[in-house]
Amino acid sequence: MADTYALATLVDYFDNSKEYRRTDDRTGVQSGDITIPYKSIAQDTLSAVDYVHNSDESNLKEYVLKNIDKYIIKDARITILLKQLQMHGAKTFLLTNSSFSYTNGIMKYLIGDDWLSYFDFTFVDAKKPLWFAQGTAFRQLDPNTGTPKLGIHHGPIKKGQVFVGGNCDIFRHMFMARGKDVMYIGDHIFGDVLKSKKTKGWRTFLVVPELEREISIWTDKHSHFERLVDLGKQMEQLYSELSVESELSCKPNIQTNLQQIREITQEMDQSYSKMGSLFRSGSRTTFFATQVGLFSVMRRLIDSLCREIQDPYDWEFSISFAFRLKNSVPSIHAATSNELT
Repeated sequence: MADTYALATLVDYFDNSKEYRRTDDRTGVQSGDITIPYKSIAQDTLSAVDYVHNSDESNLKEYVLKNIDKYIIKDARITILLKQLQMHGAKTFLLTNSSFSYTNGIMKYLIGDDWLSYFDFTFVDAKKPLWFAQGTAFRQLDPNTGTPKLGIHHGPIKKGQVFVGGNCDIFRHMFMARGKDVMYIGDHIFGDVLKSKKTKGWRTFLVVPELEREISIWTDKHSHFERLVDLGKQMEQLYSELSVESELSCKPNIQTNLQQIREITQEMDQSYSKMGSLFRSGSRTTFFATQVGLFSVMRRLIDSLCREIQDPYDWEFSISFAFRLKNSVPSIHAATSNELT
């Protein structure tokens, strides 16, 4: 969302600047001998966002830690959930691309100084999705100093240890677990869900924080969507009633329908935000919704989905959840299972 907003702002700036004009092929802007393609603007924006997020020279994460209560939602149910998992015999692990200093700051705020005791193993600087392939050097990290030890770790593995890098094969040997033995919770479709499921066969649990608001607004505005569907069917009916002879000379008047569709779509989008819904655009699903639906249903790459990581606290551990998108409506269906998922 951050890079989308930045890109839209830059494109708007160049399009309305008196110093630039659009190129003849409308693929960019031009000022004298300088041409800036929109593609180049998009690539530069993405690179800048990646730099701010991942570069050691960026102070973004340092700023977050200094204002942690502003950006991180604290919930005591997290510790209760982790304790319940351990009580039921499940081993837990934390896998993150963040550095130990940032991870330590976040986890201390959420759980407390003893947060490492809630996980059997912790992996930082994992370099996902590379971690699910060849990975990087596997080194043990000293949590007291925050620095990794020299060389590749080959010693015994103890609960609460912190490691840097590594890969999925090393993890498998540590846990003595394969495929569906592992339940992986993540919020990134490509880096977390797709790679872990497709390459290693892990069970996956997709966290979609935006889902709660989407469902709430959808419930209030559902009649608008039904009206869009009806208008679309009316237009189909008008065209289907045309005969072959009259098709060229007499086209149906659909301007009223189109105007109503535009008005209803705009009203629905404004109900979500200036960017509109994450799951639908008018009567169609968005690319994001298609990804979620594709990975969760057609290829069964996602076994579970929830709004927040704390939701499983309210579950019975014999229940699993499957996610379905129908007509761009997010819905959750529960089914009993003998497995702890």
